[in-house]
Amino acid sequence: MTGLPYLITGGGSGVGLALAMLLSNNDLPVILVGRDPEKLARMQDRLPTATVAALDVESEGFYTLLKSERLAGAFHAAGEESVRPLQATRFIPSAPAQGLLSIARSGAVQPGGAIVAMSSVAARRGVVGMAGYSASRAAVEGLVRALAIELAPSKIRVNAIAAGAFHSPMHARITGGMTAETHLLYERSHPLGFGTAKDVAEVAEFLLLYAQWVTGSIWAVDGGASAAW
Repeated sequence: MTGLPYLITGGGSGVGLALAMLLSNNDLPVILVGRDPEKLARMQDRLPTATVAALDVESEGFYTLLKSERLAGAFHAAGEESVRPLQATRFIPSAPAQGLLSIARSGAVQPGGAIVAMSSVAARRGVVGMAGYSASRAAVEGLVRALAIELAPSKIRVNAIAAGAFHSPMHARITGGMTAETHLLYERSHPLGFGTAKDVAEVAEFLLLYAQWVTGSIWAVDGGASAAW
């Protein structure tokens, strides 16, 4: 599908930014979607060939954009960390699953293409303060498996990455209030230490471009965290 763009949601920072750089370095066109116009403007400066759109993935505007595009693939990373105590958790964030559903329903990804969604090791392991986040990512994983079967006749592959902790703006927000001791214990729970956004983006690139016989899978990209717990 030479010439068709790759959609990246959550494209203003973190894994989305790292993946956009990897794809652009291979001369592949990208469409970056995010909620922060300032972040997207900075991305446009770094990747002048990219198309940017300041949209919420739960908005009608996002679905309208999808219906107007023909895509080689999509990487869905939009969502928030939603780390808060149980009594302060009043809803399960819907953007991760809803955005993925919109991408699949729209028909934008063309036959032979791929969809990759971000999940987390928290979808499989209980973590204090992350009830809403864990549930939202578990919804993504269930949806990935169902979509993989439904879209297989069109040769559209659907997979997810269950990421551990890696350096990113979200990671900085989560760990910013930790004591030095807690931060060290958190890092030691990952046998290879904390990762980088590029570590995760490289796996996303592989699933988008090369893994032609992989669908319905959840790839643990977590420095060994899920093996050690």
